[in-house]
Amino acid sequence: MRALISTFLILCSIALGNLSDQAPNEVALAESFLDDLISKDFDAVRSQVSPILQEQCTDEKLSELASIFPSEPLIGLELIENYTSTLSNKVWRGHFTFEYEYDSHWAVATVMMVRPEGEKEQIIGFNTYRTNLSQLEANRFTFEGKTFKHFGMLALTLIVPIFIIVTLVVCFRTPIAKKKWAWIAFIFLGMSALKFNWTSGEFKFLLVTVNLLGSGFIKASVYSPLILTTSLPLGAIFFWIQRPKLIEQTTTPSTEVIESDDD
Repeated sequence: MRALISTFLILCSIALGNLSDQAPNEVALAESFLDDLISKDFDAVRSQVSPILQEQCTDEKLSELASIFPSEPLIGLELIENYTSTLSNKVWRGHFTFEYEYDSHWAVATVMMVRPEGEKEQIIGFNTYRTNLSQLEANRFTFEGKTFKHFGMLALTLIVPIFIIVTLVVCFRTPIAKKKWAWIAFIFLGMSALKFNWTSGEFKFLLVTVNLLGSGFIKASVYSPLILTTSLPLGAIFFWIQRPKLIEQTTTPSTEVIESDDD
């Protein structure tokens, strides 16, 4: 069962990954920018960042970001995130994350850039951090070492859509006098959202949102954490509360009072 779930998640993540636009020139630019940071050519780094970042790029701060890259030989370099988009104002945006493998550890670096129409690229953000595992291994879907909250959230993510589907079938078969389609639409949606990061175990609650069938998941790539999402099946719950009354309204014959006019 675990192997089946893992295979399904990997296939979905590959499909999602293929949707990203490839930007080889911009990827090379981001990699070159990080090379300048690693080699501590801070003047070259500052020359590529947006003016709003210039003051923050002090030698002290840049040295701190560069310190996670050791002097030992690089074993491997992998582009693990590649997100690009063009906004309505024709401003191109790119978000690239690289993973550097060394003998002692891994280093992850992210570069964000923009390119307004007719202008050159500018770095608007970058970050680095050190890890003891590769992102592929750290974000691998596994039950090993997981806690009650992991299994509880996984159970909710599976149970909520099953409950909604069962309720939809019952609603379809229930005699409802008026606007059955409105009930079906209401049941189909889950209200609000509770998101769960399978890797870190962190929760995030979103109040104003709806989810089809109440639950879902996303794994942006094989290097990204699995995010589970579930929500409150408010429509389904309300239907079961109102179902006896809906049936009663349909089965109770209507009566008409006829008044005679005795003149």
